Amino acid sequence: MVALPLRGVYGYDGLMAYGKKVDGRGQHRITPITDFRKQRLLEWLCTIKADREPKHFYELADELGTPLRTLTDWKVEKEFVEEWEHRYRRTVGSPERAQAVLETMYCTATDRDDPKHVQAGKQYLEAIDAVKPQKIDVTVSKGAAQDLTDSELAVLIAERAEAEQSDRQDETA
Repeated sequence: MVALPLRGVYGYDGLMAYGKKVDGRGQHRITPITDFRKQRLLEWLCTIKADREPKHFYELADELGTPLRTLTDWKVEKEFVEEWEHRYRRTVGSPERAQAVLETMYCTATDRDDPKHVQAGKQYLEAIDAVKPQKIDVTVSKGAAQDLTDSELAVLIAERAEAEQSDRQDETA
């Protein structure tokens, strides 16, 4: 079996792909995914279904000489899932692609000669609404926020700040 090259993959140095891990200080450290079969599975999973070769999961298992169960087990390993998500965001769900789609919808929506301009306008407005920052509803079960102790308020603020920081790190990854 021969490892197939991974083209255009972030964290690929020609020899191995890398997953991210967070150390105790909250900093990311690199963990190599050295098994060429895992690298091939990652590449296959991040390829659009119509372009996948081989077409079926069981055929990929045959190509790699690996039982289906092993491939399925890999798909739930923490490091594998992190690398899969990272690659997916870089290839399929990249912000550049989303921006290009939005620009195309906007151009179609503003072109009165295009018969689909009304439909494109509706879809553009829906997409813009989905992209805008989400409103946060804070519900305090103990009553009004003014009734919270300073330590309870500090915990509530810290939890929200941690969630926001995590969201921002996911967006930049």
